[in-house]
Amino acid sequence: MQGKTWKVKYEKADELISRRECFGWNFMSKSTGGPGHKISISMNRDKTVPNYKKLRKLEKQYNKINRSFPLDVLIFALMGIAFIIPWLFKFNDIARISLLSTGISLVFIAVFLLIVFFLIKPKKKKLSKDILKEAAVISNKDKLMPLPENKVAGGEHSYKIRDMILAQK
Repeated sequence: MQGKTWKVKYEKADELISRRECFGWNFMSKSTGGPGHKISISMNRDKTVPNYKKLRKLEKQYNKINRSFPLDVLIFALMGIAFIIPWLFKFNDIARISLLSTGISLVFIAVFLLIVFFLIKPKKKKLSKDILKEAAVISNKDKLMPLPENKVAGGEHSYKIRDMILAQK
């Protein structure tokens, strides 16, 4: 079993639970808190489920697409600068050429990753939705996804299904 805890705003708790369940996570508990506060949600995942590796791979893709800024860009840019700075000092010609070429290559990689990030950004919602659908089908939880075709309209006497399930335990 693999366990993990997420801290999330109270209003986004149900959304996080349903999205993570698509990747094979099972809801365990959540801390108490009211609207406007952050709560902790604990979930676990069985590593022996079929297609575990595929679900993990899809979850990594989903997390990578939904992050706010790619950390790789910063790392490659800093490494490139770290190779270019010594180039400014007097070394023999071979060392200067190798430092400069390595530094420029790393900076170009950083620029390429940044361009890819900004090209994917407009398509982020569609890619995220596709990854969630694929993961939900693999884990047989496609009816738990908060998509318009899976939502039930709330009425005067409606209540949240998850809260009802938790109350029965």
